[in-house]
Amino acid sequence: MEIAYTGAFAAALGKSLLANASTEVFAGRVLDLAKKLREADKMDYFKPLCFTRYVLVTPKGNPAGVSDIKDLAKPGIKVILAPEASPPGGNAVSVLLKKAEVLNQAMDNMVIRGSCVQRTMEDLVDSRGDVSVVEYRLTQMPLFKGKVEIIPIPEEYFPPPPLTFTIGVMKAAADRRLADHYVRFILSEEGQEYFESAGFIPAISEKGMQLTEKLGVKDA
Repeated sequence: MEIAYTGAFAAALGKSLLANASTEVFAGRVLDLAKKLREADKMDYFKPLCFTRYVLVTPKGNPAGVSDIKDLAKPGIKVILAPEASPPGGNAVSVLLKKAEVLNQAMDNMVIRGSCVQRTMEDLVDSRGDVSVVEYRLTQMPLFKGKVEIIPIPEEYFPPPPLTFTIGVMKAAADRRLADHYVRFILSEEGQEYFESAGFIPAISEKGMQLTEKLGVKDA
């Protein structure tokens, strides 16, 4: 059996699939996208795949002494962000900062305004700023693992839409049995271990099941 992967921004792939593109299995970000594919009769079913979360990151040693999301509003704190990053990346962080009531101050403190989250992480690692807000999964990438300090952000500030990743079998699947088998593997303990090691919250974990209920990740 040979499996071919195609990767791109979820919104771009979703737009293509809602038009004339086809695939066997689609694992996309943002719950509403999976629902739209179901409503358009393009997807047969979907299930929760994994979840993401946001953290503060600082250069090793945390020289500015950042300890809380509110610190991004303090005068003199050099903030690195990527508000222009492809959705939902940049917008999600802006929503998070707004919910934490520090958006305007963080923007005033921004010393690097990027358009790519990975590139701004490189700037952070190189100590070109004091702090950034990223998804935890970025800190587990080989390029960055062990090179930053990680500080939790309270979940109350997380913007719900970008947190969810789903996986579903498309109506156009040429081999439905094989597609179903692949989804079952991805959602098995073995399959979900890959997502955990990459910094995601597995859907089958206790936390993942809590988020499934909280965010309503249910197929209609």
